[in-house]
Amino acid sequence: DPRVKVAAPACYINTWHYLFPGPTGDSEQSFPGFLSSGLDVADYIELFAPKPWLVVSTTGDFFPIDGARHAYQEALDWYRIFNAENKIRWTIGPGPHGTPLEVREEIYEWMIRWLKDGKGDFREEPIETIPDFDLLATEKGQVDGREVYQVILEGFRQRMSQGTAEQMQAEIRKWVGTRTGQPPAAQVVSESSGELLRTQQLALEVEPGLEISGTLYIPHGVNRKPALLMVDMTPSLAAGVAERGVVVLDLEPRGLPLPQTREDQSAAKQNIRAWVIGKNLACMRAGDILRGVDLLAARPDVDPGFIRAAARDGRGVWLLLAAAIDPRLGGIWIDRTPHSLRAALQASLTTRELHDAVIPGFALHWDLNDLVKAIAPRKVLWTDPTNWMRGVVPHLEDFRYRTFGEPDDGFLIELMK
Repeated sequence: DPRVKVAAPACYINTWHYLFPGPTGDSEQSFPGFLSSGLDVADYIELFAPKPWLVVSTTGDFFPIDGARHAYQEALDWYRIFNAENKIRWTIGPGPHGTPLEVREEIYEWMIRWLKDGKGDFREEPIETIPDFDLLATEKGQVDGREVYQVILEGFRQRMSQGTAEQMQAEIRKWVGTRTGQPPAAQVVSESSGELLRTQQLALEVEPGLEISGTLYIPHGVNRKPALLMVDMTPSLAAGVAERGVVVLDLEPRGLPLPQTREDQSAAKQNIRAWVIGKNLACMRAGDILRGVDLLAARPDVDPGFIRAAARDGRGVWLLLAAAIDPRLGGIWIDRTPHSLRAALQASLTTRELHDAVIPGFALHWDLNDLVKAIAPRKVLWTDPTNWMRGVVPHLEDFRYRTFGEPDDGFLIELMK
């Protein structure tokens, strides 16, 4: 915007060399395809050159000071091309993330220098703080108008257009990546045996150098059996199904948060990292599920024509994506999975699992019900559909609702028929 004459952004200026493995910025700072397009934070400054830019940092910021130094030095070299070294400066204040007095006065001085010909006092004057209620512009503190989600929703409705099933499947395959259909290399980490089945802890190489964890429950006997792939579900549930004569693989797709990590924060960071390098974690996890199907289909004790899968919560979206492009999954059960991507646009709510389900541009052309249609006529058993706050949404058509206290067993038995 040429109207902006001087800039002094505080704290964020850095380089993704440090941000990617560390304090990854929030979603609004991190654009899909940003790094894979060859861009970095310093490019913002270079596009502004040769207009005056003040890089502002603090010594104790969670954004690393070395990253700010890298961005400043790169931008300084660019300003030299314009003979404008005097129009870029780096100032460092004390303390954590924020703008302490020393930083504020540097900003005042920078603005006075370039907007008022240096005429003015940059030192901060004592002021009397006015209480919040005296600053309200209206009685309730709100003005009439639209909220941000309503502006986004309006833009969505203007741009949306229905895509075909074939286009949707091609889009998913693009994000999932190339697949050979060959079973992944699997290392047995540990093994135990009981009266009815054997249990193996596996490390599966789903990509060169990338392993994920899985637990295989193998009923005794040499004949071919039906198989069930579970996406990170409970061991007791998996063992119970296996005891009925089903080979069960309980798979943990890549990048799931550690038990001690806040799930919503971890999901945001992991997905943002995938976005900026031109990848999509939801589809990569769908690919991991299909690598599990490759493993099961190649086993001599599995009937490759009878493979089913089950997932819960947001993981159900990954399973829907996988089943939509692979007919080997003869049926799926998903439980307490959000019923619609587009529903997330309908209200101003903090969502818990949306990061884990978003594919850039997907909702403009399709929703989760389109995945179900692509899976048909194969079985999709979907119980207790939720909103993005994990609350069950009642009275939706084509879904099943549990009775109070109804266990999982009945749904799994129905799936495996």
